[in-house]
Amino acid sequence: MPHLLFLTETQIRCPPDAAYLNYPGYSLEHHFLQRAGVCVYVRNDICCRRLRHLEDPSLSTLWLLVDTGMDKIVYACVYRSHSGDQETTRLFDHLSEAADMALHRHPDAQFVALGDFNACHQDWLFPYQRTDHAGREARNFAVAMGLSQLVKQATRVPDVVGHTANCLDLLLTTDPDRCIVTVSSPIGTSDHCLVKSVSTFSPPDCDSRGERRMWRYKSADWDEMQHFFASYPWQQVCFSSEDPSSCADVYPTWCVKLWSITFLIVTYPSVAQLTHGSTPIVLKLKSVSIRRFLPGRTLVIVKLRI
Repeated sequence: MPHLLFLTETQIRCPPDAAYLNYPGYSLEHHFLQRAGVCVYVRNDICCRRLRHLEDPSLSTLWLLVDTGMDKIVYACVYRSHSGDQETTRLFDHLSEAADMALHRHPDAQFVALGDFNACHQDWLFPYQRTDHAGREARNFAVAMGLSQLVKQATRVPDVVGHTANCLDLLLTTDPDRCIVTVSSPIGTSDHCLVKSVSTFSPPDCDSRGERRMWRYKSADWDEMQHFFASYPWQQVCFSSEDPSSCADVYPTWCVKLWSITFLIVTYPSVAQLTHGSTPIVLKLKSVSIRRFLPGRTLVIVKLRI
């Protein structure tokens, strides 16, 4: 089952209750618009949050931050309707500005823009026959952001006499070596093919974890740790911004602080220093979870494993 399923041109008027669209094992994020719209089904074991502050309500875009545990990926799901050159330029200006904001906040993240761009470019997109305004804007956006276009064959099945097959559904990414893209037959009555992307991620290097330690629980100065938590400037450090989503950026800093105070308060020998007869009492700090609700019913959970 896919981890993420993006759908474009949903053509669903935003319902008061979208529960009838739910699918077991997945959560639904959507931006429905009449004759346009996009949505994504996210498998329940995927850690992600909606980046609503990057979205324009009048455009068919949906922004998502996915954390794999090893890497972060910013996804922009796009549907470009046939609404004229001026609206097309506005869409790509929005994508450029929003992508800059996302990568400024998450500089180490991979960026992926995908969806139905309805664009043609004779030097860039199959079948390489003509170039339109959307094609030029899409190419300029890709060049400016350093993106590679990975869909190399037609994705729209011609259903009108005289039409030709075109590559209208694109996948643009900053990290093309990690993605393998294939095109399959359409689902149901759709006239667009299914585009599948498989991303590969290498596990972290186990040799870089450092020496192992055994934590002596009974010798810890718990009064000092309580004093640290009581005196720490939580309001200024963690919750000074009026934007709740910015709180997620301070969690790594707080985790480093927790790690540092643990070193100071809980005594530890390295595993290599333990003698055969020693029987240390081990501090098992399995996970510390910090949970704060963000807009859009999204929950950020940061876990520090020691």
